[in-house]
Amino acid sequence: MKRNLFQQKMKDNAENENKKSLNQTSFGRLLFALLAN
Repeated sequence: MKRNLFQQKMKDNAENENKKSLNQTSFGRLLFALLAN
């Protein structure tokens, strides 16, 4: 359960970063790919 909450928090943070800076979409995609595993 704690791990799932951590992953959700990381996912939310990645999405927020993508909204703040569209220049970092490649970084966001990398994080998203890691989280998808």
